[in-house]
Amino acid sequence: MADLLSGRACRYGDRIYRRPKGKPVIAADNQAVISDVTAQLKRALGTQTPRLTPTMEDRLARLSELMADSSRLSEQVSAELDARAATARKLHEEAKQAEALASVNREQAEAVRRLLEADISEKLAESCKAIQRNDRRDAIRIAAAGFIAGAGGDASDHTSRASPALTP
Repeated sequence: MADLLSGRACRYGDRIYRRPKGKPVIAADNQAVISDVTAQLKRALGTQTPRLTPTMEDRLARLSELMADSSRLSEQVSAELDARAATARKLHEEAKQAEALASVNREQAEAVRRLLEADISEKLAESCKAIQRNDRRDAIRIAAAGFIAGAGGDASDHTSRASPALTP
């Protein structure tokens, strides 16, 4: 503790560093801190010192990792494209089926229209024939009624027509 108070030592964290003879306290502080940090790094990393530039082996290993990642990504993209192509083919087939169904529906609708048209024409023709028959019957009835009314009226009518001299 006396060295700290006298300026011959300094404290860094929980350690006390003494200055070498002939050096100022600040230089001793810096030198002690640097050597302490270096020792701690060596213990943490083992005996290896960190390299500033990667070696050829490191770069090749990194390239291999990148190429493997690229291969996985290209496989994923290829699988996605295949899935989309399958979906497109499925949609195309469904569109064809829908078009065929629409064509069948159009044909069925046309057949129903023709059937209804023929049925309506037939009913209309039957109705016209019935009206014509009824008109003929009515005409015959009217003619018969007119004949009966005009020719077969009362006796005075007959006598007046038969002999004009008999009429008063």
